[in-house]
Amino acid sequence: MGGVGATTTGPGPFGTCASFEVTSMAGTFGNGGSPAGFNCGCEGYGGGGGYYGGAGSGNCRGGGGGSGYIAPEGTNIASIGGVQVGNGQVIISYGNGASPSVAQLSGLASGAVFPVGITTNTFQGTLDATTLDCSYTVTVIDTIVPVLNTPINAITLDNDPGLCVATFTLTPIDVTDNCGIASLTNDAPTSFIVGTTMVTWLATDVNGNSKNFYQQVNVVDVEDPTFNPVLDPLIVCEGVLVFDEPSYSDNCAAAVTQLSGPAFGDLVTAGSYDVTFQVEDQGGNTDLVTFTIEVNQNPSATLEITLPSETICANYAAFELNGADPVGGTWSGTGVNGTQFNPADAEIGDNIVMYTVTETSTGCSTTVSDLIIVSECLSIGEDELVSLSIFPNPANDIIYIVCPEAGTLTLFDAQGKLVYKNKTDKTQNTLQVTGFANGIYTLIYENKDNRKVNQKISIQH
Repeated sequence: MGGVGATTTGPGPFGTCASFEVTSMAGTFGNGGSPAGFNCGCEGYGGGGGYYGGAGSGNCRGGGGGSGYIAPEGTNIASIGGVQVGNGQVIISYGNGASPSVAQLSGLASGAVFPVGITTNTFQGTLDATTLDCSYTVTVIDTIVPVLNTPINAITLDNDPGLCVATFTLTPIDVTDNCGIASLTNDAPTSFIVGTTMVTWLATDVNGNSKNFYQQVNVVDVEDPTFNPVLDPLIVCEGVLVFDEPSYSDNCAAAVTQLSGPAFGDLVTAGSYDVTFQVEDQGGNTDLVTFTIEVNQNPSATLEITLPSETICANYAAFELNGADPVGGTWSGTGVNGTQFNPADAEIGDNIVMYTVTETSTGCSTTVSDLIIVSECLSIGEDELVSLSIFPNPANDIIYIVCPEAGTLTLFDAQGKLVYKNKTDKTQNTLQVTGFANGIYTLIYENKDNRKVNQKISIQH
């Protein structure tokens, strides 16, 4: 028995070899049948697959033919079976030989300009009262950013009177777009400060494409600063110069610079000095002020205290201070009470006593000082520290100092300023005083037990 042919809905159902109904030998979709795997002699294969393949066969018989395909919705269909050597054929005939008519139902015609966005073109074909619709879309994307039509010029403004800003509203820049501008914004402040401000414009079209443009705004400070009135002349005393920097008025911040004359912190002597200051603001506007500083001379004063004892012990009675010239000044310092010095209120060791003389007419004053050394002193029964031996005194070149034992030598001038200190392990010492100014000095010797002896030295060149 030969192979059974396929149908339009399935393969040939049977094939033969050792038994009937060997369905595994049937053709599949697009393939012919096959007896492979079966021990059959003089086998025949299934027919070619047109749509489904025919069944295979054995016993020297031919395979079944393949089928074609006919759409179920077709009408007036004729399918003729038969045997044909070689390729099969399909003959399609229109019912009445007429061509279908096509009509566009929606969208734009061929050659039309399509807008940005999505356009759907729908067509309908009609043949023998049968219709078929077909659609497709055309998508146009806007990728063009807004453009500037007119160059953007920088704007220069004067400051508002009395202010360091200019209030101004910018005119919109000239921009266009192929599809239209949706928005035009900027980050400009309400008021522009003196100087340069860069404004950023943002233009956005209706399809979301945007671009930045930039505009420079310059505000010029046209108001001059003005110095406020100053005290002229400014009256001060000799010494370290202290005065306030002249103040100014201006709409913007400015810098004050001294152009001439003694500066704050300088040491000045009696005389008259002209001082000039300049103020310059951010716009380069300036103002000058010149005033005079009158420096009054400080009164002269000296102090050389004569102590009631070579050694002042802590338990020594209060004594009247002396040696000041001119009289009538004021005393101050540790241990000083009015015009007296009380060792009990002083520090053990060095005590600077100051004397201040003030000139009533000018208010200028001079302060001089001297040194009083207070010792704890030995209790009853202990040996007193031997005094220093100093010569020559007065001296103008070298002073020879004989100490009772090794210790420290310290020298103070009349104002209590330390001018010499030396730790020595010798009992005989020399002190070069050539470079010291004329005057009365206090030499203090301190031994290893921190006991002190002081003595006045006069230096006269």
